[in-house]
Amino acid sequence: MNSPGFLKGSAIGYMCLIFFLSSIPGKTLTPIFELSADKLIHLAEYWGLGFLLLRWWSGTTLGQKRIRLYLVVLLFGMFFAFVDETWQGFIPGRSKDPLDFLADTTGIIISILIFHFASHFGSLQKWIRPNQSSATS
Repeated sequence: MNSPGFLKGSAIGYMCLIFFLSSIPGKTLTPIFELSADKLIHLAEYWGLGFLLLRWWSGTTLGQKRIRLYLVVLLFGMFFAFVDETWQGFIPGRSKDPLDFLADTTGIIISILIFHFASHFGSLQKWIRPNQSSATS
């Protein structure tokens, strides 16, 4: 489960799942309060994506410097969220919502923060950063 191919396949498969779910026509929701279940779903969805990208890329040369890893995951996650939100604008009954993009970005940031702090605990290092013997700064 920690092989580079499995980690890569998990991240790519998850991105395909996000696009598949974004392609399902639906009703445009107009929440009364902006922190609706929809925003929490976006946050959780992109937390998962961020975590999978961090696990995949932490075992590559990209993961040799944490700050570079975190920045690339954040920028890629934001790019993917932007493309996903733009795509939803073309789906009947769906809309391109800047607040969804903000929730997506927040999910990526939370995944980076959790990954960063969890990687400092010895018992979690091998699971969080599977392709490295120790975490490097």
